[in-house]
Amino acid sequence: MPHIDPLSFGLGFAIGVVFVWLLGRARPLFNQIRENARENREAAQVRRTSGLEDNHRRLTLRRAQGMHLAAPLFALDEILQEPRLIAPPAQVEPGVVPIQEDVNS
Repeated sequence: MPHIDPLSFGLGFAIGVVFVWLLGRARPLFNQIRENARENREAAQVRRTSGLEDNHRRLTLRRAQGMHLAAPLFALDEILQEPRLIAPPAQVEPGVVPIQEDVNS
């Protein structure tokens, strides 16, 4: 029969008990980490599928903000003048060909 050192056995047993106890105490933390990772994956999926148009708008706005002459001083949003009058959209009827107007004259 092999000889078991009581000090090593007791120390290993105590470390094992403490380790299992710590894992039990950390279980809610692990569950929260897993839940946050799942939410982050879902949010990334939504961002990836949010649409090409949204990405294009965002990139165009970023490019426009950086391309004007005074970009280092202020953003375009700071000097933007909102229109006070917006023309109504043209009336479109299905099946009717619209009349083309010459706007050059």
